[in-house]
Amino acid sequence: MERYPAVREKAWMNFEAMRDKTPTEIADTLLACWPEKATHIRIHAGGDFFSQDYFDGWLEVCRRKPDIKLWAFTKSIPFWVARFNEIPANLCLQASYGGKHDALIAEHGLKFAKVVYSVEEAESLGLPIDTDDTNAISGSQSFALLENFTQRKKNRKKESE
Repeated sequence: MERYPAVREKAWMNFEAMRDKTPTEIADTLLACWPEKATHIRIHAGGDFFSQDYFDGWLEVCRRKPDIKLWAFTKSIPFWVARFNEIPANLCLQASYGGKHDALIAEHGLKFAKVVYSVEEAESLGLPIDTDDTNAISGSQSFALLENFTQRKKNRKKESE
């Protein structure tokens, strides 16, 4: 999404606002702009946890908002593993395969999301496909995500034939 200048500018502004803060300051900053009526929050539509302090700041947010359900996809697995026994009950994490720390997923038995390119591939892996974040929001079962770009491209090709 950062190919759009306004999106890139906003993302970097948000990063700068968090970069040198303590976990408590990060939580305070996030909660200062918290949507008042939120019941469910996905952490990061794009991007990831960039430091242990930033990850810990989100843990603090979860502790302060125990009635809000939060979830996140992450390749920053070392931050999760470092706080493995401290994850609040209202936060559901899933490791995203495809990063340099993939070995930690199996090593620690982490819930994961794996991008697949077909329903058949998901079935061969024994993974349900999550189409609406239902599996991401709760539970401990790993799941597949159907890669959208390839599917859209195939559908457009069929439509033009």
